[in-house]
Amino acid sequence: MSEEIKYREGVAVIVLREENGPTGGAIYKILLGERAGSHGAGTWAFPGGAIDEGEDYFMTALRELEEETGLLGRPISEAGFVENVMADGGPWRTYYVYVEAAGEPTLREPKKNKGWRWFALDNLPSPLFAPVVKYFAEGGLQRIYNLGLSQSRRQKTSGTPSD
Repeated sequence: MSEEIKYREGVAVIVLREENGPTGGAIYKILLGERAGSHGAGTWAFPGGAIDEGEDYFMTALRELEEETGLLGRPISEAGFVENVMADGGPWRTYYVYVEAAGEPTLREPKKNKGWRWFALDNLPSPLFAPVVKYFAEGGLQRIYNLGLSQSRRQKTSGTPSD
């Protein structure tokens, strides 16, 4: 009889930005930070962290986004999850949450992160944090692209002027 795995649960926060490309088409960029001081140091990852007792993944996403980047956000949707066994951190289930946030991130936890940058979906940094690699391999990159298309459609139908 096999024993059930007890996963620690965390959240990765997807913040997506749309910019005009050189030919006028949309370029979607995501916010990633270079990890420091914990498992995965030197790899690139979304803002995020462990779900605290009494929180759901939307609450965690907003808390972690503000703690790590100073950005205030609005949760839009859950965007999948992955399960990983970290080499030095045990089994984790990471929920990916799409959050809308305006502004530029600031480095608020320099012992945990070296800095935040925006990356085009077709020009991602390397190496990526293991759960991010798995998420992308399981269709996460396409989900993010689809979220960008959805966001763009919402802005156009709501009458929000585009720059």
